[in-house]
This record gives sequence, structure tokens and C-alpha cells, in this order.
Amino acid sequence: MIGPILEVWEVTQRVRGAIASDPVLSGIGVRGQIANFRKHSSGHIYFTLRDERASLRSVMFRSRASGLGFTPKDGMRVVAFGYLDVFERDGTYQLYVDAMRQDGLGALHVALEELKQKLQAEGLMDPARKRRLPLLPRKVGIVTSKTGAAIHDISSVARRRFPGCRIVLLPVRVQGSAAPDMICKAVRTLERVPEVDVIVVARGGGSEEDLSAFNDERVVRAIYGSSVPVVSAVGHEVDVTLSDLVADVRAPTPSAAAEMVFPSAEDLKFQVRNLYLRARAAVHRRMERAGYSLMLLRSRPPLSRPLQLVFGLRQRIDGMEARAAGSVKRILETKRAMYLRILGRAEALDPYGPLMRGYALCLKKPDEIPISSVDMIQRGDGILLLLKDGRVDATVKEVSRVSWRMTW
Repeated sequence: MIGPILEVWEVTQRVRGAIASDPVLSGIGVRGQIANFRKHSSGHIYFTLRDERASLRSVMFRSRASGLGFTPKDGMRVVAFGYLDVFERDGTYQLYVDAMRQDGLGALHVALEELKQKLQAEGLMDPARKRRLPLLPRKVGIVTSKTGAAIHDISSVARRRFPGCRIVLLPVRVQGSAAPDMICKAVRTLERVPEVDVIVVARGGGSEEDLSAFNDERVVRAIYGSSVPVVSAVGHEVDVTLSDLVADVRAPTPSAAAEMVFPSAEDLKFQVRNLYLRARAAVHRRMERAGYSLMLLRSRPPLSRPLQLVFGLRQRIDGMEARAAGSVKRILETKRAMYLRILGRAEALDPYGPLMRGYALCLKKPDEIPISSVDMIQRGDGILLLLKDGRVDATVKEVSRVSWRMTW
């Protein structure tokens, strides 16, 4: 039998009403694995919850998503709390999520890994910032339980390796909810204690939950911010906490931490003795080389016969003076001959020079232009004759051409 014919929106409304009338679907928690995770620029997040048998579209609006204590991602198992409703435009039902948490023990591992990545991104685990331990610490600060095996092991190793060492113990709880705050306060207190050159944060082995205080972000940042080097010795060798990764030095056990921090007195004595012998040998070799060098210096002429060196230098100076005087004399004679040659040439080029030898210089008036050819004058022109002791004004009466030949 065919039922009533409905519009699409009417069908969607009926489905939506059926879901809304179910009290279970109005407030439900759904466990599943996240897939197709997408965060919109608006801050809303969209994803699919799925298990082996089905999948469920889900949305979490920005006002709710901003309060999450972790970053959802594909593959993460979660429990999402909200209500089921129909998205009319697409005709699909989906889960509107109000809150969400990670599921089971795996959530702790995911949170720990996220914190580790965050701290790495900030540079807290950068090997370049880790400091070397002091060779001879004046005092060693210890942060651990006063009744645990860790302080017993550290004290035993310290007494064996370096008797008389000074230890400053600040007892704390090493597990439980109060442990992180106590550890942070102890580290900050010890770094301000005068002469405390290194701090050891330690506890014995335990479960992952027992060691959780040393994965706490507050403890990790307190160790990172310490002004003195910190050794982390938490659990056994197979246990690795975030405190181990951030500390300047990681020790596999509290006993190993004590081996690192407290130097061996016997080893120090051996090293000092060895350094003394090496220094004495070095001084002896230096003195031998200095004595041999002094002997060589004494055998050299400047020290063995100093006057001979002075006489030789004086003789060289006398020779240099004589050569210098000869060079100056030759230079002066050369310059004098050059001067006389230049003077002779200047006199030969002097137009008034021939007047001193009985010749006359003939100039045409009125411009007093030198006359070098009969072509430059004619009868009746005025001329000026320059002699060695005066001048004569004259008038040309006759001009005739003559070819002069120089005879020797």
C-alpha cells in the first residue's frame, strides 16, 4: 500500500522529529576513532567517528572546540558527548559535539607525545643548550623522597667516591597529585642555595603512572629554567621521562647519577700526581733547553767578543761615509756641467746676444718688426737699428738684393 506523498523537506522534518523525540539521542556519548578530520578557518571542526561496523558524521563548533585540552587528529580514539540531529540541507544526520575526551590509556600516551613535541618545538630538549657538570661541586642538591631507595643509593656512592662531600636534601613526594608542585618548589629553592653547583632529581623505579610526576609540564619547565645544571635520575634504565630529556644530563639510575656528580677521590689524587709529574718534567725540559740556548748565545761573537763587533761596525760606517762623499762630489760635478751646457744654449738663443759681438738688430718701424729679408722694406721706410750700447733711427734710401755665401 502506498502512503501519502510528501515533499523532501517534510520527510526530513519527520526524521528530525523522530530523532529529537528519542531521549537517548538527545544527550549521548559516542566512542570511536576520528577520521576525515578538518578544522575550518572559522574555528569549527568537522570529522567522522567510526568503528568496525559504522561511521557517524560529527561537528564541533568553535565555542566548544576552543576548550579542548588536546588537538584531535585522524586515527585518535575519543569519546564525544553531544546530541544527534539532522542537517536539513544535506538530509543527513550527524552528531553535534559539546565535549570530547581521549579514550582510555592510549589518551595518556597521546597527550604525553603531544607535550613532548611541544617542548621540542620550543627548544627545551635542544642538546646545544645542555650544560656540563662541574668537576668539583661544592654542594650537591638532591630532590627525592627522604625514605626512598634513591637517597640511600646516592649517599652510599657519595661516601665511597668522595668522603666529606656536602649534600643538601630537599625531601619531596615523588608520586601522586602533590608531587609535581613539591618537585618544582624544591628545584627552585635549591638553585638559590649558596654553593649548590648541581641538582639531582631522582626516584627509584615504578610504573608509568608512578613516574607521571616527572612527565608533568610544570616539573619539566622547572628543570629547564634552573640556573645550575640538573641531573635527572628517574626510574630504571628502560624508563625515560620528559624530565630526563630536558635535564642537562640523564642518568639511568640514582646510583649512576651519583657516579656522575661526585668525583672519585682516588682518581683525583692519581690525576693530581700525574699532573705534578708531567709539570715537573716539562719544567726540567724547559730549563735544559734554556741552558743550551744560553750556551749558544754566549759562544756567538757579539757576546764572546763584543768590541770586535763594534770595531767592524765603525769600519763599515767609515767606508759608507767615504763612498757617500764621493757620490755627492760626482753628482755636483755632473750638475755643474749640465748647468753650463744649458747656459750656453740659452745664450746662443738670446736675440740680443749677437749685439755684444758687434752686430746690429734691424727693426721696421713703426711696429718694430725684425727685418729678415729685403722684401719686407722699401725705399723711404723708417728703420730702427739696435746696437750693444744704444739705438739708431734711419730711413731707407735704397734697397738691393745680394746673395751672401758663407766662406770658411
